[in-house]
Amino acid sequence: MIKVHINITGSNFINNQANSTTSTWSNGGSIYTGWGTNGTINYCNFINNFASHNGGAVIDQGTNFNISYCNFNNNYISYDQSYSGGGGVYISGTSNGTFLRSNFNNNKPMLNDSISYISGGGGAINLGSTWSYK
Repeated sequence: MIKVHINITGSNFINNQANSTTSTWSNGGSIYTGWGTNGTINYCNFINNFASHNGGAVIDQGTNFNISYCNFNNNYISYDQSYSGGGGVYISGTSNGTFLRSNFNNNKPMLNDSISYISGGGGAINLGSTWSYK
C-alpha cells in the first residue's frame, strides 16, 4: 500500500459538496482521507459544506491525522441512517488523531439533533475511534 502524507494549512473550504444522486456513499464535503493517509490540517476554515452521507466538512477513515486551530461552521449531512453522521467531522473506528483548539459551531445532521454519538448522528463530530480533543 502507498502511504500518503498530507499537510493543509491556512485554507478556506466554503460551500463544497459531496452529493450523489445515485449513491448514498457521498462522504466528506471538503476533505476525504482514506486508509494509508497521514497528515495535518492547521488554521483552516470549513464553512457551509455538505455531504449526503458522512462528514459534512471532513471524513477520516483509517488514518493518523491531527486537526489544529480550525473552525467548523454550518456544515451538515442529510442522510439519516444509523451508520451516517458527523455534521462537521466523521471519524471511523480505525483512525487516530487529535483536535487541538478547534471550534465547532452549528454543525448538524439535518434529520438528527444529537451533539455527539458513536454510531449515527453526531452534530459536530462523529467519533468511533481513538481521538483526543485538547
